[in-house]
Amino acid sequence: MGSESIPPGRDNHSMLRVDRIDRLPDNFGEFVGEIAEGLGGLYGEAAATQYRELADRAVLATIEQPRVDAIVARSGGEAAGMLFAPCQGTTGQISFIHVLRRYAGQGVEQGLVQESVRTLRAAGVDAVVSECIPFCALEVDATYRELGFDHVERALMAAPLDAPGLNQPGDPNSRPVTETRYAEAAAVIVDAYRGHPGRRLHTEVLSETDAADFLERVAQGYLGAFDPGYVRVVEMEGRALGVVVGCQIAPEHGFVLQVAVCRDHQRRGLGTRLINDLAREFRAAGLSHVALGVTVASPALRLYERLGFVLLRPVDTYVWWRP
Repeated sequence: MGSESIPPGRDNHSMLRVDRIDRLPDNFGEFVGEIAEGLGGLYGEAAATQYRELADRAVLATIEQPRVDAIVARSGGEAAGMLFAPCQGTTGQISFIHVLRRYAGQGVEQGLVQESVRTLRAAGVDAVVSECIPFCALEVDATYRELGFDHVERALMAAPLDAPGLNQPGDPNSRPVTETRYAEAAAVIVDAYRGHPGRRLHTEVLSETDAADFLERVAQGYLGAFDPGYVRVVEMEGRALGVVVGCQIAPEHGFVLQVAVCRDHQRRGLGTRLINDLAREFRAAGLSHVALGVTVASPALRLYERLGFVLLRPVDTYVWWRP
């Protein structure tokens, strides 16, 4: 995507200009410093060090992906804020926003959100989901609401992998999912969310194609470091009944990306066993902690608390579906 200036008049702040980019801003190092500090607060200093080492390559790779809308807000000649919005199928995802501290309160994030949402809607997406874990002060609630988004309270939770709740027996029928079985695992994910309120937030559950694409992206390392044992399925009598999907997001930290159980086998403890299976794989890889995201109103929150997860930080999520 080439560099493209957004015409004046679309921004909240009179001195703000929003551009599309195909390379890192000249002052990208300032972003790296602030984001690394935030990551260190969440996942430890090793995560901050790793981000400082990998940020240039990782962010440039994101910008260069054809279905990622990468934009910056400029004040004068330098970048004041950045936003990335990948498109998966017919859903846009605002996955990253960062505004430099010295530009806080100047309308930077509002201009970025407005332009990203305008572009995604013009591209014909059916839905836009914004779920970011920002490492800066953001004032976006009023902007999203004015654009017709609903607000959903989410939480980032974490647990030590030596927690008793994560050292329970797993499922004897659990095994890694090979690429040839992605279609079966995808069918489980879609079935688990049919009629579920969380369906509006998780783009990977909308269809079996979306779910299979999600599994392939996980295996390719787009969401974090991957090991074949991090995607597991429980199968009985030739039928897949449950799936757990994870990755490594930081040194010593695993992440539960998805837990799905077929509707006719829910509330039988299968999800708990799958999480324990994944925790075992994380421990075998030398990790010490595991994190996940959950909707605050979901009954799953209580399950995770029983397993040893505690709140790491609240997460504001916004979702819009085309009428």
